[in-house]
Amino acid sequence: MPFQIINLLEQDLVDYVAVDVKAPLTQEAYSEITGTKVSIDTLVDLYTFIQYLIDSDCDYEFRTTVIPKFHTVEDIHQICAYAL
Repeated sequence: MPFQIINLLEQDLVDYVAVDVKAPLTQEAYSEITGTKVSIDTLVDLYTFIQYLIDSDCDYEFRTTVIPKFHTVEDIHQICAYAL
């Protein structure tokens, strides 16, 4: 999916992207919060897309809905680190 958005960005059809990063990019964390098994390939794609946006000229935001049942303070620190 992110590669479809990259294609739109490269055609100058999108000028803003918001990305929900639901959990630290581990299979265990992402699978737990989404309720479905998440593949390593999906997580690599998401990380690659985050890096693409950071390096692009496109306006973007990364956001997380904090759910105390699922997220710890360390989780939030890990999520924030992807955007640095």
